[in-house]
Order: sequence, then structure tokens, then C-alpha cells
Amino acid sequence: MKIILFLLLSALLLRVETKAQSPTSIPLEDTKGYPILDTAQYSIRYGLSYKRKPQAKSTKYQELELQIGRRYNRFYYAPQMTEADKDATTMDAVPLKAGDGVATTVVLLDKRERQRIVTIRPQVGKTFIYTETEEYPEWEMLSGEQNILNHHCKQARASYRGRTYIAWYAPEVPMPVGPWKLGGLPGLILKAEDDKGEYVFECIEIKKAMTEPILGVNPRAIPMEFRQIELYIKNLHKHFGKIATSEGAHITLINKDGSRSDGSHISFVYNPIELE
Repeated sequence: MKIILFLLLSALLLRVETKAQSPTSIPLEDTKGYPILDTAQYSIRYGLSYKRKPQAKSTKYQELELQIGRRYNRFYYAPQMTEADKDATTMDAVPLKAGDGVATTVVLLDKRERQRIVTIRPQVGKTFIYTETEEYPEWEMLSGEQNILNHHCKQARASYRGRTYIAWYAPEVPMPVGPWKLGGLPGLILKAEDDKGEYVFECIEIKKAMTEPILGVNPRAIPMEFRQIELYIKNLHKHFGKIATSEGAHITLINKDGSRSDGSHISFVYNPIELE
């Protein structure tokens, strides 16, 4: 049976723009059956403000969590569930999450092996996995200071994966980690933003979490080299309509004047957090 996707668009706006690892919203990850690797000693929550496309005036927002265990750290999308969300979940509805920002990425750090295990889920039912050596930016210490969450923070700057970041870290919290793949400073990173203002991570909560399990990654993820994953996702954005129709979907655009047109040409801007 073909899936019919109706999109209400202006006749002049047939090229949809977004900034994403996944072109569209996808269901929250079902972690049932994932292995438990560790127990979190601390849980650090970050708010991420991000722009869907370069030079955009408005920003989007999502919340993520960094769990810190004895051997493993895990960084993943972790929205605050509202009562409506909880009710929907109990009624077997499937909550959706945005595919942009870093919502579809899970970064698991094995501190003993000094290795990152990273998964990206660009489509429903398809998750890719790759590994990389634990490495951090080469930070330049700056003279700036500010208070974040009642912690005195110092400033540092570094270029990393194609972006230049300013980070604020708290020496009084002696954990050399931070959001996403950032870290390596003599204190917990409480805020980090790239110089284009496209990604701004800011800590919103630090708590002890002695009973939270740290899960592994999707055991059914498909191993692939990072550059191949990037090429796949870039192609998915550029040729989204063609790929969707080739997989059985029938996309129809309903324009404001009521006319319909074939949506096989739909594409999405791809501007990920890692530019190189």
C-alpha cells in the first residue's frame, strides 16, 4: 500500500529548507532491548538553540542530556516530557522529535578504550553506527569570565570539525567533558557556541544521578564509515522526494490555490554541525 504525504506549501515555495541530520521529524527512539553498560554518577542537561539554516533570524530549541558514568558517558536527545506527552505515550501514540539539530545522534564514550561509538538515525527504521578515537579540540585559553548556574566560568576558543567555538568551563567542576563531542578543558563545559551562532549549547541542570542506567546504542545499527554516512545523509536531503517515492511513498503537494503537484523533486538544505 502506498503512503500518501500531503504538504501544504506556497506554489513559489517548493524547496523546503531545514538544517538536519534527518530531513523530517521522526519517532522517538525505542530503547527497549538496548544493553545497560553503566550507571550514571552525574546527569548534565543542556539546552541547544540552533538555526535551521545559516543566517536565519529565528532559532529552534531542543534539550539533551550528558550522562557521566565510571566507564561510559552518553550524550543523547532527552526532552522534558509534558503530561500530554506522557498521556499520548500511554495511549500507544508515537511521540515525534525534530530531525534537525543533533536530536538523531547518540554519542557514547568508552573512557577505558578512549573511543566514541556514534549512531545517527536519518530515517525511520534505519540507524547507522561508526566509531572514532576520543579526541578534543586544541583550546586557546582566553581572559573572559562569567557565572553560569552559580559556577564561575572561564573562557576558551578552538576550531573543531569545521566550526570555531567559544566555550565557558567551570574549573570548580573538575570533569573535562561537555556537550556533544566537545571537552578536554580543565572543567565541565557549561556553555559552547560556534562563531556563526548556529549552534549554542548551554547547561540548564547538573545533578547527581546514582541510579540512572547508561544504555548502549542500537544493537541493530548498520556499521558504516563516517564519510559514507555523511554522503548518504547529504544525498537524502538533496534527493528526498526521489528517494521517498522510490521506497513506495506517493508525495503530493497541495498548493495554496488548491492545485496539486508531484513532490518527487522536494529537497532539503543540509548544513550539519560537523562541516569537515
